[in-house]
Amino acid sequence: MLGHWSAEAQAAAAMANAWLFGTLLVATGVLGGLQPVISAAHGAGDEEECGRALWRGLLIGAALTVVVLAAWAMTPAVLSSLGQAQDLVGPASRYALIQLPSVPFVALALVLQQDLQARTLVLPAMWTALATNVLNLGFNWTLIFGKLGAPALGLVGAAWATTLTRILGVGFLVALLVWKPELRRTWRRFGPAVLDGAALRAILALGVPIALRSVAVVWAIHGSTLIVGRLRPEALAPQAILLNAVSVGVLLAVGFGGAAAIRAGIERGAGRADRAPAIARAALLLGVGLTAPFALGSWLAPHTWIGVYTGTASVAKVVAQVWPWALAYLLANAVQAVLAGVLRGLGHTLLPALATAAGLWLVAIPLSATWLAAPGAGLADFWRGFALGPLLGSLGMAAMLWQLSRSAQRSAASSQA
Repeated sequence: MLGHWSAEAQAAAAMANAWLFGTLLVATGVLGGLQPVISAAHGAGDEEECGRALWRGLLIGAALTVVVLAAWAMTPAVLSSLGQAQDLVGPASRYALIQLPSVPFVALALVLQQDLQARTLVLPAMWTALATNVLNLGFNWTLIFGKLGAPALGLVGAAWATTLTRILGVGFLVALLVWKPELRRTWRRFGPAVLDGAALRAILALGVPIALRSVAVVWAIHGSTLIVGRLRPEALAPQAILLNAVSVGVLLAVGFGGAAAIRAGIERGAGRADRAPAIARAALLLGVGLTAPFALGSWLAPHTWIGVYTGTASVAKVVAQVWPWALAYLLANAVQAVLAGVLRGLGHTLLPALATAAGLWLVAIPLSATWLAAPGAGLADFWRGFALGPLLGSLGMAAMLWQLSRSAQRSAASSQA
């Protein structure tokens, strides 16, 4: 909505969000280590451990809150040191600092969502997301433009809208935990065992690689934009369209990857880790299978959707030409998201993080930059190399899963013998 207020306000918000979401991404990844721990305990029927893991997540979330608060408080210095336009640093900093009170609520929401999803209670998170989006739209409309008797605050109003939405949005998740008896009992699990150092380190050992994998993917996307902007600045507009369209397609597979992580974790907790290949096949069939029609339809009729992004014929032409390579990236990313989810549920997060980072940063980014820098090269050459990242990551994860499944099958066979 800020684009309808002023271009300067929109630019300042975009500048601040690059730093805010970049730091929050790390906290989100670290807290992702809760999911495999709680899902395994849930699969084993150990509700005591589920409750203790939740409290450990809250403790880790509190520590991460301090880190994120410190990072967000440094927004003015960070933006200035990165050489951003000084006329935007001030508004962007105010936009960021107004959101400081929301950080503890974001951490609380992340912990509660991980707990509920790990117990297969995914609908509350979905309804909360829908409700908060509607709430955020209402707050933005009211506070940016001065509706319903409120003052027109522009960028400041957008910041307050985000803060209020985060604070109020977490209330639904808390109410659910208080209302449902089986969840309410979780809060009674606090005790000395919650502070067990080994258990806290186990969550961090799972969560830190998840954060690193997220950072590797997100900054590869940002890095691709910087590379294109440096070598072929005229291709920035089609590059932005391609990245946005690909991200929409990948979201579906990411959802099934999360579902696969929960199911694999539950089976692991129940002593049935040998079922991981079947879980992977089902998740791939759904995640990639449902992504494929989107890919095929958008390939056969590109101009039906490219017009939503741009009315410039030259930009639309480049997007249509490059789209087949972008689809290769999309489908490889869909496979990678599902396999990473299965491995996460099995308690393996470091190797998927390394496979993702190596595929992107050791192969895809250097190769795509080299090809784009060649005389006469175009954006298609960049994406031809960029698609290799998730492809190689997927192959590495498939090999890991195959090896783990063989080990689990041998263990199951020896126990029966």
